[in-house]
Parts: sequence; structure tokens; C-alpha cells
Amino acid sequence: MLEPRRQKSVVDRRLPAACADDGVRHTRHGALCPTKIAGHRSQGRTLIAWLVLVLLVGIGVAQVRSGDLTPQVSGSKYYIWGQVRSPGAYSFLAAPDLFELISAAGGPTDDANLTRVVLIRAVNQTRTRINMQAMLNKGQVVRLSPGDVIMVPSSAWYRFRTGLTVVSSAVTLATLVITILNWVGR
Repeated sequence: MLEPRRQKSVVDRRLPAACADDGVRHTRHGALCPTKIAGHRSQGRTLIAWLVLVLLVGIGVAQVRSGDLTPQVSGSKYYIWGQVRSPGAYSFLAAPDLFELISAAGGPTDDANLTRVVLIRAVNQTRTRINMQAMLNKGQVVRLSPGDVIMVPSSAWYRFRTGLTVVSSAVTLATLVITILNWVGR
């Protein structure tokens, strides 16, 4: 007589052994795992320390990102656009300087022109061009105000490469059209 097939365990076999039996659903795999509450076992104390610190200081946690033990807290918004790795809006509790905001955005891309960064002040809508390389050499710091916008432009080489791609595509299309017209005309 055949034995009935055994049901598979609820635990996903791809998960590390530390995730096997705590009864908490793992957000990524849907299997049982303690990581949602305390990170993997080595990171649990770090999360608890963050939560205690946040509660003691009186700051509310808006979100604790999955897999990241950095709590998100509300603060003033600052905006960065252009040639940075993660453009967007960033919140800081204290007013950051220009370098801190660019660092929070993942730093400049290889195509960034750091000699022509534009700062738009939220208070009076003035535009200021900043040479970050000269600032760094002189040790200067530009503090930002809430709502300020930073735009990191593209380098001339990036614009040249982009323009060259467009011209190359146009020449390829023109060559194709001429070839078809010569083929049809025979």
C-alpha cells in the first residue's frame, strides 16, 4: 500500500536556519521568521536600542524600513534633483549642509558637474550657482534652509555623449531610408 505524501513544512527552505521557528511572518518570503520584529538575531539588540532611543528623545517613528534598522523620523524637507544617485525629497531634523544632502542622496553620479550646482532658496526663490569643488578646497560650508532645492547639472561630456547618440540614431535612420529607396527604385 502507498503511503500518503507528507506535506511540506511551512518554513521556506531558502531562508537561513535562524529564521526557522519563531512564529513571525517574514515579509520577503512569506515564511516563518523573526526578522520582521528584531532583524536577524545579531541585529535584534540594535533595533531595540534604536526604538528606546527614539522613544526617550520623544521622536515618533514614522517607519522602520524592511531590512534596514534606520528609523524614519519627521523633520524639515530638502530637495535634490539632477545627477545624484537617488534624487528626491529628504527629511532632516537639523538643517544639513550642501554636502550632507548630496551624501544622503547617494552622492553625485559620474556625469555630475559639481562646479555648477544650483541652490534655489525656498524663502525668497533666489538662485545661486555654487562651485562645490572650490568650496571643498577652501573648507566652506553652505547651510540649507527647509524647503531649499539643490540641482546638480550634467557635465558637458554627458550632454555631448547624449547628443551624439541622437545624431547617430538619425544618421542610421537616414541611411536605412536611402537604402530602401534605392532598393525600391531598381
